[in-house]
Amino acid sequence: VEGKQWYWDVSQDSVEANTKVTFNVTSGDVNHGLGIYDEDLRLLAQTQAMPGYTNKLVYTFERPGNYQLMCLEYCGLVHHGMVAKFTVTDVASQSEL
Repeated sequence: VEGKQWYWDVSQDSVEANTKVTFNVTSGDVNHGLGIYDEDLRLLAQTQAMPGYTNKLVYTFERPGNYQLMCLEYCGLVHHGMVAKFTVTDVASQSEL
């Protein structure tokens, strides 16, 4: 995941539930705060996105659903619009495809 004013560049938009996911988090411009939120907008995990440095955030999503990445650190005029969406799928539904 790379944060840039004012979007997240995410390498994939879905993961499977109950799988350990490693987010390699960096920034292409200024400091950002990466927050992972569930469908009820509860903060599940967070780390800093900093230029020239990569933080590793490891998280296991227990439930399928729609999740959001949002910026936690004010990074400029469109900070509030810095949202990326991704889906956590059920392993059983993946095998039915």
